Amino acid sequence: MSKKITIKNIENMGLYYLDRYSAPTPHFKTVMLRKIKRRCTRQDIPYESEYADLLDQVILKFQDYGYLDDATYARAVIKSQLYNGASKAKIKSKLMTKGIDIAQIDTYFSDYIDETDHSAKDLEIEAGVRFIKKKRIGCYAKDKDYDHEKALRQLAYAGYPYHMAKQLLEMSIDEADAILYR
Repeated sequence: MSKKITIKNIENMGLYYLDRYSAPTPHFKTVMLRKIKRRCTRQDIPYESEYADLLDQVILKFQDYGYLDDATYARAVIKSQLYNGASKAKIKSKLMTKGIDIAQIDTYFSDYIDETDHSAKDLEIEAGVRFIKKKRIGCYAKDKDYDHEKALRQLAYAGYPYHMAKQLLEMSIDEADAILYR
């Protein structure tokens, strides 16, 4: 008699994963399918399409319990990434790789902007100031003879448009501190 993977096995694998990592629904589904297939291979169990159906049931159950909530996940990522100096483009890219739809991401961004009572540009400028402070470039550079082109490349790689990167690098320390500590 061959072994089978049950819904309880999938729930336990899912709870174990969510206990360690926060994840949106699409990413959770991808990871869990990979885990199920790996378990089938490891235990010489034939993979059956019914396991994907069982996983869908588990996902619905976890969403009902609040274990999987894409909106909460996206807002948490947006908040933490902006605080760490990430640009809007970088955050969108990160959320898209986790399987969240671009239209939903824009909605979550607008919800976050409404909550904080800032404009989108203000939030991105504030994140940019945090970035230049963290990287010690622009007005926060210890050595005023730093490589300006390298600083522009760092900001571009972080997802900031050229005009904003230029604005951030030309900012005085008083202007930057006023933005950070308003």
